[in-house]
Amino acid sequence: EGRPKATRQARKKDREKIKTLVQEVCEEKRGKILIPCFALERLPLILSEIYEIFHEDESFKIPVIVDSPLGQKNIKAYIKALPQEKAEYLCKILLWDNVIQVNSFSETLTWCALKKPCIILASSGMLQHGRSVTYLEALIGDYSNHVVIVGYSPENTISYKIKNGKAHKYITIDSKMYRNACGVTCLNSYSSHMQYEDLLKYYSSINCQKVVLVHSQMETKISFAKDLEAEFAKKLKSSRVIAANLSTTINI
Repeated sequence: EGRPKATRQARKKDREKIKTLVQEVCEEKRGKILIPCFALERLPLILSEIYEIFHEDESFKIPVIVDSPLGQKNIKAYIKALPQEKAEYLCKILLWDNVIQVNSFSETLTWCALKKPCIILASSGMLQHGRSVTYLEALIGDYSNHVVIVGYSPENTISYKIKNGKAHKYITIDSKMYRNACGVTCLNSYSSHMQYEDLLKYYSSINCQKVVLVHSQMETKISFAKDLEAEFAKKLKSSRVIAANLSTTINI
């Protein structure tokens, strides 16, 4: 899947999109924004971005809900491990008046039910598991709400179906069907996945007998396998590239 690189310009544009979305969805429509985040690194990154955009605006009163048990544990680990200056900055973000850390699932259900504008950071990032799915069930059917995708969305995941709303007007979540009515925006500069050309350059530089591609859609893997083998050939290497599926067995 081709995505723009995370350049400074792309990141600046994505910050502007976040600011505009919050104004349009939370302040004008009085709706909710769900940002599904991977718990390890993406959640503190997105939280710090929101802080940077809005913390100096004293009129900004929109709650920023942090709801990821694993993500919150990771943030505490970061605070202990980071250099003092960075750790203090992260603590400052958590102590920002707008930030609300949700601990229990009953609190999650309360925020789902509240008819109050807010920004929700919850995992998992692909909307397959975790608290993000619970929030999605509550807001997906309302045009006033919005989902912001900040990571990779493999085919057949819920986040992929939301991104491709024209082909998926109804989405099944936990065996229940929901109308896919909420808005959706993709912020590509926050994706941690390497770009196509970067991957070709990196893997073709490795000395190995075979490379097995297990991630991404099969069509993309087959295309990438051909291109990578061509790169190996240019460097006079005979490495094989295998596009694996669920039934592929590899002898090591």
